[in-house]
Amino acid sequence: MGVVKKFNGLIGRRKDIKREEIKTLINAAVEQEQFKLAARLTNVLESNPDDTVFRFRKNTIPAIDTVPESFLKCLDCEQDSDNESIGLGKAVSPDEIYQMITDRMIEKIREANTPRYVQKWDAKVYGKGYLLPFNFVSKKMYRGINRYLLTDFEPLKNPFYLTFKQIEELGGKLKKGSIGIPVVYFTELYKYYNPTTKVDIGSYNLKKFIALLEENRSNIPEFKAGLSPQQIANNNKLPILKYYKVFNGKDVEGIDFDLDNFKHGYIENELPATEEHKMPIAEAIIKAYPSPQPKLGFGGGRAYYSPTSDRIQMPHIVDFETSQDYYRTLFHEYGHSTGYNKRLDRDLTGRKGSKKYAFEELIAEFTATFLSAEAGILWHTNTNHPAYLKSWNTALTHLQDDNRFLMRAATKAQAAADYVLEYNKSGEPKYFNDLKKIAKEKEAKEKKEKAAKAKSKKVLKPTPATTRKKQPSKSEQLNLFGLNGNKKRSVLNGIAPAEPQQLITVPQVIQPSVVQPSTKNPRVLNIGAAANEVPAEFYTVDGEAGKFLQAVERKPEHSVVITMDGEQGAGKTTTLYKFMNAFATPGNRCLFISGEEHPASSLAKEKVDKYLTPTAQSNIDTVADVKDTQDLYSLVKDYEVIFIDSWQKLVRMVGTIHLDEDLRKKFNGKVFVIIFQQTTTGRTKGGAEVVFDGDIIIKMVKEPRFADNYAYFDKNRYTKVPIETIRYNIATGTIYNPIATENEGEAEPVATDIEELNFEVI
Repeated sequence: MGVVKKFNGLIGRRKDIKREEIKTLINAAVEQEQFKLAARLTNVLESNPDDTVFRFRKNTIPAIDTVPESFLKCLDCEQDSDNESIGLGKAVSPDEIYQMITDRMIEKIREANTPRYVQKWDAKVYGKGYLLPFNFVSKKMYRGINRYLLTDFEPLKNPFYLTFKQIEELGGKLKKGSIGIPVVYFTELYKYYNPTTKVDIGSYNLKKFIALLEENRSNIPEFKAGLSPQQIANNNKLPILKYYKVFNGKDVEGIDFDLDNFKHGYIENELPATEEHKMPIAEAIIKAYPSPQPKLGFGGGRAYYSPTSDRIQMPHIVDFETSQDYYRTLFHEYGHSTGYNKRLDRDLTGRKGSKKYAFEELIAEFTATFLSAEAGILWHTNTNHPAYLKSWNTALTHLQDDNRFLMRAATKAQAAADYVLEYNKSGEPKYFNDLKKIAKEKEAKEKKEKAAKAKSKKVLKPTPATTRKKQPSKSEQLNLFGLNGNKKRSVLNGIAPAEPQQLITVPQVIQPSVVQPSTKNPRVLNIGAAANEVPAEFYTVDGEAGKFLQAVERKPEHSVVITMDGEQGAGKTTTLYKFMNAFATPGNRCLFISGEEHPASSLAKEKVDKYLTPTAQSNIDTVADVKDTQDLYSLVKDYEVIFIDSWQKLVRMVGTIHLDEDLRKKFNGKVFVIIFQQTTTGRTKGGAEVVFDGDIIIKMVKEPRFADNYAYFDKNRYTKVPIETIRYNIATGTIYNPIATENEGEAEPVATDIEELNFEVI
């Protein structure tokens, strides 16, 4: 919990607060860079030097949680001149935003731990794409934590993001089912408060704030001291954390993104690890590292940075599986080196296993991903690069305990990347200079060779204009080396990795011809045409619940039904809430028909607070009563995922209703998640045939201890693994393989002693 939230929680409490407790709050406020609160509390203590206990009355002005100054360097500032609210149309506290960021990252880390992600990657698997996200309208690169919010450690087909309003203004159209992704920024709140004259005014709009100052001029002492309205505004400006949602360009129709002329952060094929496959952009970044550079040594089987000797030790490039693996590792160590006392002077004294050590590891990981993306290198996991998961997993506990941990690390890493890249006033990194020089030398060499070749040939006949080969333009020649000279933009927007030096043949996929059906009935399609008529789409479901369900289709025709049944006390409602959180967190609009517990009851409120994150709550609506089937249909039509607790209660409310005809086949593209009750004999109430109409049938097993209760599939039409190999622990909300668990042996002990504090990767 943030210190501002703690302080505001003390207001109006009938409990004495000790002097030492206030001192603790002051220290926390300084640590979290809430300096106005620290000054305010310090003033309380200094004004009452003899008091040992305090109380903050109900009329105490709450503190405002501002964005720490250090965070501002990796966040964009956007003015909310017409919007006086915080967040998406309602008050959203910074704590909720920090928690939203942390929750998303924790889910990504956990996803990265699954065998589906920990694998050997190659270009045929991940294809081509972009590694850096950009705002399409401003063409500004997203920085800091937003890079992680907008990417999933895999290439983007389109690097550009837009708000819904921007899409509309540009004449585009958002594809159905597209999911918005939160982007964090800060805006400036102008807030003036004088307890003596009782002036309390504020606005996000500078002009409106200045007008309010003028209205209260006689009660504002700063005017009498000779300050102008603008000076007073500047002295009372607070950065406030906010977020909004953006959509990726791949989900937008009707807008030309001109991707052929935009190659910044573009990745193609990975190269074998050989000296001749050194990557020009990556080498240019390393060469341009500001002086003094750390010493760089090669040899041995370890990669590490030693702060005591300011030295990076690396295996030779040929010892890595790919050139990209080599640079990923090297950038990680260069990330550590930026913390040296003659550079950014971070605390590098943490011992392995400590929060301080984990923090530094996370900074190095962030820095490495930023630099890798600059060089067109995908930062991914594979069996030969375990440090990626190791560093993230080490930080996982601290992320859960401290929802600002991630933001602080991303901010430090952005500062480290900025230090390495050393941008000039035009916004170009220093390594551009070498690349431009190399590109010019390459262009001159090619011209010289071409001229010599032309001179050596005897010209017999002029080449007709209609068949004469067009000479490459300067931008095309630059692009041969990964420097694309866009006519509309500076060369900054056109950096790409060098073309692979090996040819990879992609097999051509020959589509079979589609035979027309034998009948003219419009409802009948050839089976090949039917299968390819609409590309398959699947819902994004977060976390362990998403891994358990594996795939939930957004059907073009009809809907998916997920049923859950089990005896009383098995954990059906608990699981339903966890599934709601998993569907709602990515932005799916959800309706909860709560027939068992009224949404206003204390039991329901307790579950909401316990199982649903603020982000999930913003995407879930609930209703307790449904009048009849027509009322049910009118409610369902506006939502993507509908949760029903329970089927028996719904039937009592609306009368006769059929799961298959009235829900699954009546609506298209929706998901129905429904709880079915069991009788004391274990039979499903309402008949077992109703449950079997579901696409995914989940059974709950009640064990002697609730901690051991679990769910399993009786049927799953979308399963990617044998259903007997996957279980969902209801209490912990995690998945496991019961077969593997039975065969597990004892884990090997982990060595913790180290001779020297080195930040080692391999």
